[in-house]
Amino acid sequence: MSEQESRKNGFSDSSIFGALPQEKRDEITRAVETRLVAPRTIIFRQGDPGDSFYIVNSGKIRVFRRDKAGMETDLSILGPGDSFGEMALLTGEPRSANVEAVEESRLMVLSKEQFDRILKDYPDLSLAFVKQ
Repeated sequence: MSEQESRKNGFSDSSIFGALPQEKRDEITRAVETRLVAPRTIIFRQGDPGDSFYIVNSGKIRVFRRDKAGMETDLSILGPGDSFGEMALLTGEPRSANVEAVEESRLMVLSKEQFDRILKDYPDLSLAFVKQ
C-alpha cells in the first residue's frame, strides 16, 4: 500500500474526520505529515505547548500522566483510527498528559495551523472533539 493510500485509510478510520466530505479528507490527506515513531519514543510531554494533532495510522500509543512524586497513571492505549493532542489545540493550554509509542507506530500529524483551518471550515468538528 502506498503512503497516500495509508493516509487515506487513516482518515477514513478516524471517527472524527469520517464525517467530513471526501474532497476535504483528500485535501487534508495531501497536507498531513506522516511520522514513523519507534517503540518507547515520547511523542510529547505533559506541560509541552500544543503544536500538533495526531491520528494513529498503525501501532499502539500510550497516554499517561506523571504526578510530582513520579508515579505514572495510564489514561488510555490508542490504536489505528484513534487521535490525540486536540485538547491543547482547542484550549490553548499546555499538554495535559505524556504520550509515548508502545510499539512502532505510524502517525499522521496536522500542524496547529492546519487543525485551526479545518475547525474554521467545519465548526461542528469542535463538538466532536469535545465529546471524544
